[in-house]
Amino acid sequence: MKSGDIPGASVLIVKDNKVFLNKGYGYANVEKKIKAKPSTRYEIASNTKAFTGYAILELAKNGKLSLNDHVSKYIPGFYMKYDGKKQDITIKQLLGQKSGIPSDITSEDQTEVYGDSIKNLVQSIRGKELNHKPGGTFEYSNMNYDILGLIIQNVSKESYNTYIK
Repeated sequence: MKSGDIPGASVLIVKDNKVFLNKGYGYANVEKKIKAKPSTRYEIASNTKAFTGYAILELAKNGKLSLNDHVSKYIPGFYMKYDGKKQDITIKQLLGQKSGIPSDITSEDQTEVYGDSIKNLVQSIRGKELNHKPGGTFEYSNMNYDILGLIIQNVSKESYNTYIK
């Protein structure tokens, strides 16, 4: 925790239905000096990317989409630009972080602007300029998985949360 500058963690180790360790370490809130407990809840942040990727692969396995399909097939009217020209991005490029979408295309917290609507967030970048031509260069961007989340919703006809559950 010291070398990673991690203020707190909760650890649970279970094997064969037997609990070997269930303990909190450090702080859940440093400023308020609230200690981490075994029951402390944490944001899972980018861990949701694994669920999103799995859901996309499940939809592909079930024939609901193809990884080579363009995003615009599932989000009508969606496109980006590279060197001023319209570009189609594939689902596979989103999964592999090779869409060319800039990592800073939106600010960190857009909930005030777009509410809780992934559709509005994704539509807010439509037509914007890519950093790279799709399929070439790796660039980590949370937006890739926001777009995949909207594809999951549109294909499954369920909210992202409901589909993942």
